[in-house]
Amino acid sequence: MNISGGSFTWSNKRVDGDCVQEKLDRCFFNSEWSSRFPYAQGLALPAIQSDHNPIIIRLLDEGNKRKPSFKFETKWLEDDECDEVIKRAWTRGNNERYLPTFRQCISNTRKNLKEWNKVKFGNPKKQLDSIARQITELQSKTLTNETKVELQSLEEKMDKLLVMEERKFQLIDVMKPLN
Repeated sequence: MNISGGSFTWSNKRVDGDCVQEKLDRCFFNSEWSSRFPYAQGLALPAIQSDHNPIIIRLLDEGNKRKPSFKFETKWLEDDECDEVIKRAWTRGNNERYLPTFRQCISNTRKNLKEWNKVKFGNPKKQLDSIARQITELQSKTLTNETKVELQSLEEKMDKLLVMEERKFQLIDVMKPLN
């Protein structure tokens, strides 16, 4: 299986003439596996905090795309604007003759939070992909002091985004205040 995502999968991370970069890591499969997963792709991710690029296999199924369900993200609770976004959703459409139903309020909340999230936090997946492409591009070049500093900066940005994304999946105890 060909692996996309970079020219090398290992580097000794030394600078200039002492830098060694090799394509050491591989993916292997047989014909049975290949026929079972015809859309599979190998992808070398950027080497972050390591001298090896992790390799993942994506088992793509072109016909199995569905709309993602709405999930409340824990990171929103850490932002002061979140309360106001929810309050606006519950008061939208209220007047003396008409009160929205519970279902309409929930729908408004979902819509408001999705819009607010897009504006406030952007698309972390696209940001992570962009940073990963930049890191991969830099890692395919000979490492200099300048590129090493740039790589460290990109890795720090990626770490911050990954921590923020990790918050999405953390369960919260609603009885405890967030620290």
